[in-house]
Amino acid sequence: MSMLIESDWNDLECVLWHSDTHVLEHWYRDQSDPSQPWYRSTTISTRATGPGCLIQSSPIAPNEHGDFQVVVPEDNNLVHYRRDNSNGSDQTWTLDAIVSNKATGAGSMIQSTYGTPNYPGNFEVVVPEGSNLVHYSHDNSQPNPQWSGPTIIMDSAVGSAALIQSTFGIPNHPGNFEVVVPSHISGSYNNQLQHYYRDNSNMQWHFGEAVLDQEYGLYIHSPSLIQSTYGTPTYPGNFEVIVVDSWGNLLHLFKPNNGSTSKWYIGANIIPEKGEIANPGPNALIQSNYNQSEGMTGNFEVITVPTDSYQYWHRDNGQAGQPWIPGPTITNAYPPSSRTPVTDLHEDTQRASEAQAKRNLSPLPRTGAVYTPPIALK
Repeated sequence: MSMLIESDWNDLECVLWHSDTHVLEHWYRDQSDPSQPWYRSTTISTRATGPGCLIQSSPIAPNEHGDFQVVVPEDNNLVHYRRDNSNGSDQTWTLDAIVSNKATGAGSMIQSTYGTPNYPGNFEVVVPEGSNLVHYSHDNSQPNPQWSGPTIIMDSAVGSAALIQSTFGIPNHPGNFEVVVPSHISGSYNNQLQHYYRDNSNMQWHFGEAVLDQEYGLYIHSPSLIQSTYGTPTYPGNFEVIVVDSWGNLLHLFKPNNGSTSKWYIGANIIPEKGEIANPGPNALIQSNYNQSEGMTGNFEVITVPTDSYQYWHRDNGQAGQPWIPGPTITNAYPPSSRTPVTDLHEDTQRASEAQAKRNLSPLPRTGAVYTPPIALK
């Protein structure tokens, strides 16, 4: 799943869950401000029992902003919310549908290429229902689209999964769906992070490679998956994953897709201090457009919960071997009832109002990187 995107406002947007108050909020980082402050925007749900997943769907009309789409667990319901971005002054989120009434964890959502270019791409969701990881689809070519499913992907899930659509696949068919999910190993106390993929030429799910094997412990938490631009255009982009292991390390793993290997490799710990993730919450990884204007590889952007607060990190991919750089704390994951903002930037209400006003201007041409399949970078 991913709670983080880069929107067509060129801003980073995220949905942050507060477990004690059951509130899911929308936050964004204003890229037009040199200090790049984070602002709280609106409340999405007051009944959230797990993290949300955010995408920006394709716009309905030219020069409009695509709508925001969120799925979030509310008890055993996985609920789909939508924010209509065609009217910049209206920030209201509406409950669109119940995706699943048997959800036991967070969902991961994408907009796929199914139905394009004649219709908007379908919405796709994977969510755990007990030990089953299941797939739902929302056919956006229909006049009154509904969620259909579930289709069982695997039956040994021990946590929430991450879903993308990749550039792999058969010509003239949609790109494959790729999933990573914490899985129980039969006959072992430990779990592993397992890769599955669906060949969309025949719609069959297949068992892939172990991303992180059982030597990394009993608990593997909160994976986030992308296909990056590393290796392109000569080869399909690498797969990149972040995940928390049993010892509280936020690991970055990658799989080169140049045909030389089927193995996953472990990169540097994102947070250098080992065991820093004391209270594993949701994690999000994207590749942004930052640096691409100079012809470089776009940065990796991460949001994680080291202890009790959401923290932003990034890696400058302009040069090889760059470290992960910590950014500001965005907000508490477990805030006091007053929900006082954590940093002085958030207390500047005038600045926040001005930033929101800029977003409410007439729609702009799409210059940012929206969550655009088949490479699910956002």
